[in-house]
Amino acid sequence: MCRDFINKMYIKMLLRYLIIFAVLPMLSGCLSHPNLAGPRGNAHLTAVSLKEQREARLTVKVYQQIPDAAFDVRDIQVQRCHQYLGDDAPSDETLTDDLILAAYTHGLDGVSEIHFEKKGGLLQNCWYVKRAIAKSFRIKAE
Repeated sequence: MCRDFINKMYIKMLLRYLIIFAVLPMLSGCLSHPNLAGPRGNAHLTAVSLKEQREARLTVKVYQQIPDAAFDVRDIQVQRCHQYLGDDAPSDETLTDDLILAAYTHGLDGVSEIHFEKKGGLLQNCWYVKRAIAKSFRIKAE
């Protein structure tokens, strides 16, 4: 009887330590690792100079519909992570700027039919991931 009691206590103690040693590394991983989804919130893209961002905004236009003169039409998408509750959530304007920049780096002239979606991102170390999907294209010179 005493032996059964000791065995049960030993098993409970092992389970506690197992839970502690299994959960703590996961929690510390959430705090110390970057997200896996892309830039955070509305943060400035440091990999691209302000001059290049300005040129992209002046070169690539946003259209409601794909113009008749458009060719080389393709899908383009960007995403941002809302990692910390204290950070600003990714805005539609920031994602639109990211689409413009992505189109510019591919030598495209415009983006159209922009759609935004928000998905859970806990597996990517984010509260959620906000994504923008659009059609991008070049325009024939007149």
